[in-house]
Formats: sequence, structure tokens, C-alpha cells
Amino acid sequence: MSVVWRAHDEVLDRQVAVKVLSPRLVADRDSRRRIRAEAQAVAKLAHPNIAGVFDFGEHDDGERVPYIVMELLTGKTLAERLEDGPLPVPDVLRICAQVATALGAAHEHGIVHRDVKPANVMVAANGQTKVVDFGVAAAVGELADRDAVLFGTPAYVAPERLSGDAVVAATDVYGLGVLLYRMLTGHMPWSAESTTQMLVAHMYVEPDPLPPLTDLPAEVVEVCEACLAKEPADRPGAAEVAEILAAAAAALTGPATAPVRRSPLLSKRRQERRRSFAFAGAGIALVAVVTAAVVAATVVRPDEPAGGVTTAEDEGRTAVPGASVGVGGAGATSAPPSGAPDSTATRPDGGTNVPTGPAGSNPPVPPPATTTSPPGGGQNGDPDPIRATQSSYGNTVTVECAGTMAKIVAADPGDTWSITRITPGPADQVNVKFVSSSAEPFKVTFRGRCNGGVPRINLSND
Repeated sequence: MSVVWRAHDEVLDRQVAVKVLSPRLVADRDSRRRIRAEAQAVAKLAHPNIAGVFDFGEHDDGERVPYIVMELLTGKTLAERLEDGPLPVPDVLRICAQVATALGAAHEHGIVHRDVKPANVMVAANGQTKVVDFGVAAAVGELADRDAVLFGTPAYVAPERLSGDAVVAATDVYGLGVLLYRMLTGHMPWSAESTTQMLVAHMYVEPDPLPPLTDLPAEVVEVCEACLAKEPADRPGAAEVAEILAAAAAALTGPATAPVRRSPLLSKRRQERRRSFAFAGAGIALVAVVTAAVVAATVVRPDEPAGGVTTAEDEGRTAVPGASVGVGGAGATSAPPSGAPDSTATRPDGGTNVPTGPAGSNPPVPPPATTTSPPGGGQNGDPDPIRATQSSYGNTVTVECAGTMAKIVAADPGDTWSITRITPGPADQVNVKFVSSSAEPFKVTFRGRCNGGVPRINLSND
């Protein structure tokens, strides 16, 4: 939706960031309205855990180009931090507590962020955390977006967003719950291979239980489960989550000044029996058709993993395979990048990819990874290694699994692309990042892990 530049404020002699609406959206009235609304919303907050806004204006260069002057942040996004590997549990709790504090402050002003995810969290070297990008924020009580456009990210979107309900603060708490779960485990709360499956999971499938983690306070397990409740009324408030996580982090790193508070809401939630839903045959097909109708009403762009593989994340608002909802302005569309398959193209297995938006607006949906068994496996009683190959934007990666350990056995960049980072393994998760200076989306990351000895490769444009 926008381009962010480092700039120098000549009047106050300081470095700032200037967020300029993308040239292709300058003529779009809704996009212009959104960037102005973002500036007004953040200007009201003035919170240490929210990136500050200094000014808003419009540059007249033949046409009026809106821009926001913002605080220049140093450090990395949480997505980038997670790419370097999992964080210690106390750091996870501290970061999520600060995110919850920021969201609580926004909610007090009647503002809901609606796109809580690692790419929208900045972490400085000293550990200070700031929530950024209120570009799809909305006021509490506001109805669903006009023209049925759904803004957000499929992997983190709350169930009530999919049913078009009015905006509620609990939506951000749900995204925070997904974020906390992922940071603690290294994967998402559900297994999903496409955006449609992910949206079905949000609406109907209970998240996998948190695995046993050393020294993780029971209150953290409870609050994570409560944040992921299907009903907004069953989730705690952001301020309550912040209090519990901050106390748990303090208890893990030093003498606790007070025991971690047990919330009545969380205790009630923990006592409930967990429900699970098994979808097969016609049952899952029916749910998928209904959910696909929701997705078809969205504006999408590639760049967020739909399923649960990663310890690294996402920039932007979509999943590949699948889609991220919300590219900036209602009705804004863009053609698929060169070399990307059409969203309704026939796959090699004879099936078709689920349509995910209006014609011309769909992200590429790569075909399923090809799985094979290499020769010479299974020696000395070890499990037979299994390989899977996935391609996107001309880049190809092959991952091999032997039990739970994955490794990269081949990584080939496409034309104009190059490899900038690779975690070859063997490890629980392996990554390859490709970049291009000329081909959109400019960055693609393949992330592989082993599920029951079978490789799974997810992609994100980050």
C-alpha cells in the first residue's frame, strides 16, 4: 500500500521515516482515505510501544500524493528476529506483553489494529517493542469494510472478521494469541496447506494444544488458549494479557515480586473440554466452498504463510499457498507477477487451485510439492528419507526429511533472483530466502519442516 523512506527533517534536524502512498494507489479515493485515517489514529495514541506519528501532508506533483512523517525505528521486525531462530521464552513473554500493552492503549482510544503479526512488530536491540502499521485499523463498532473487502492476514485473522461482524477489540487479542503460540512453538496453531484451509480452521477447528515447554507458567498456557477462543466474549482484554505475560516473564528471570495472577476467565476457559473437528470428504468440501466464497470477496496479495511451519515470518498481508487479504484500497487489484500460475490454473495432479479474489488480483498459488524417496535411504535401520520439491516465481527448493529432521538438498534461484540466506539443516526447520531487484514480490522465503517424516514446504513473500 505504501513505500517508506528514511528522511531528514530539516526544520528539527532529526532523522524520520516518511510513509508515502504507493503511486499505483494515489488515484484511489479509499486508499487516500485509509492512509489519512492511519495518521489520525496513531497520532491519538502517543504510546512508548507504538511507532509515533509526527505529521501528515500531501505533496502536489501533478497529483496530490499523501504521506505520513513518522518516528524512525531502529532494530528488526519480529519476523526478521524469528528468522534467526527461536527466542528464549522470557523474551517471547516480554515482547508479547509489550505488544499487548500497545494494543490495550489503542483499544482505550477505540482503535483496533486488525493486522497483528510478526511483520508489524519492531524489536529494538534493547528489547523495546513497538507495534507498527495501523494502515487497516478501524474504530470499535465500525461495520465490515465497504464492498466486502476483508483487510488483514489469513494466518492471524479472527473468526468474527470472516463473518462480517462489527469491529471489536477482541480481534486484536486473537491475533496476539496466534503470535504468542507461534513464538512459543515455532509453528502455527493449526495445520493448513492453503488459505481456505486456514480460514476454515479459524472458524471451526480448535488449535492444537501447546506442547510441554520447560518452565512455562501454567498461566501463559491458559492465556494463550483463552486468546484463541472462537467467541470474542471468551477472550481476555489486551491489558489483562499484558499483565499476565509481564508477570510470567519477571518470574522466569528473577525473584518474582508477586505471584502471577490467575484470571477467573482463564481458569474457566482451561476447565472447558477441548473440541476438535474432523473434516473429510463432502464435509470439508462443503465448508471449503463456503469459506472460498468469503475469500473470493477479498482483495489479496501474496506474502504470508498460510500454515504452520515457521519460526520466521511474513511481511505484507497474505499466505502462499493461499492469499493475504488486504492490499490497500477497496477494489484495488494487481496482475499476478510474471511466471506465477493463475489462481484457477489446473495443477499437475489434475486438481484446480481455489480462486482467492477478483480476476487479476490473485496471488500465485504454487502446485503441491512433489514428494519422492531418494535412492539409498533406510540404511542401518534409519527411517527412509523423503524429499519434496516446491517452486515459486521460478525459484525451486528441495527439502529432505529423515524422521523429524529436515535439510535443504537443493536450492535453485530463478532468473533475476539470488539466494541471500539459507539455513540448510538438518534441523526442525530449514529456510531459504530469495531476493530480486526487478521481479515482484522481490523477496520469497521457502520454509520446510517434517510432519510425520514427510516434508512440508511453505512460502512467504517477506
